[in-house]
Amino acid sequence: MKITRFFIFYSLSLTLTFASVHPIFASAPRTEKIAFTSNRDGNNEIYIMNSNGTEQVNLTNHGASDAQPAWSPTGKQILFTSNRDGTPDLYLMDADGTNVRKVFKDLKLRSAPAWSPDGKQISYARDDRLRGLFIASLNEKTEELITPVGDFDGYSNWSADGAKIVFDAPLEGKNTHSRVHIFDLASRQQEVLLGEDIATVMSAPVWSPSSDKIAYAWLKGGNFSIYIINSDGENPEQIVQPLAGFSTDNPDWSPNGKALVYERYELGKSNRHIYSVNLKGGEPKKLTRMGLNFFADWFDPRYALPVAPQPHLLTTVWGKMKTQD
Repeated sequence: MKITRFFIFYSLSLTLTFASVHPIFASAPRTEKIAFTSNRDGNNEIYIMNSNGTEQVNLTNHGASDAQPAWSPTGKQILFTSNRDGTPDLYLMDADGTNVRKVFKDLKLRSAPAWSPDGKQISYARDDRLRGLFIASLNEKTEELITPVGDFDGYSNWSADGAKIVFDAPLEGKNTHSRVHIFDLASRQQEVLLGEDIATVMSAPVWSPSSDKIAYAWLKGGNFSIYIINSDGENPEQIVQPLAGFSTDNPDWSPNGKALVYERYELGKSNRHIYSVNLKGGEPKKLTRMGLNFFADWFDPRYALPVAPQPHLLTTVWGKMKTQD
């Protein structure tokens, strides 16, 4: 299937104020861990578990809604969204749930964070007067809006080389359902997978570890199902066939690229659990059984960013900057 290409003509750079963070030396997990959100104790909290679903541990233990965890490339920190200061915004904590701190000093409605593979940038959604997909360069200390205002649905993910970001959004200037887009950071060019002739919903895209494929949720026949497509827009393949009355959503790859983790929920009912599936075949495995569970993110120390003397990665000292908005 052909990829439709067009250019983004709206871009905005802003200077930010990042929270002042004292140097820390957190430890990464020594085994595979999946971070996820669960409401099993009455409100949204962030948990981690082994990749087989065992040893589920609550990291946040806070009265606020904590959700959307994202492992740092080193596995030493977790980005997440919380409304603990009144407005949903981005926070950072160590991998064991300690040392929670705000990412930005200014409080904005930010959510759905994702790391660049080198840990120097993040992408996320803002839903204020500058609504859209943003990236923040931690070296250049700027925030940049890379989608037209209003044309963003909330999820983004970086390619392995850090050159592209995949995200879900309507087609620019059109009132259409969400589609999978790829934004090239160097050329500022945007691509839409599967062309403009498909009236459907495609959401929550995420690159494979090798960036040759993209997993996403596709609404077909009244149910969302998990698909994989080549990064050039060819050969969409259904990976998870939901049972009648169920949908599957929000996929994430295992760091070795051999499995997917995703959510399954029953339409019209209050249940949502995390499953994993081996891409070589076999039945999906149910990993959670209590409450509503979603936003899974998979970390494996064997595929983590090498820990070299890079203070900006190890300590997350992002400095103090002036805000203009």
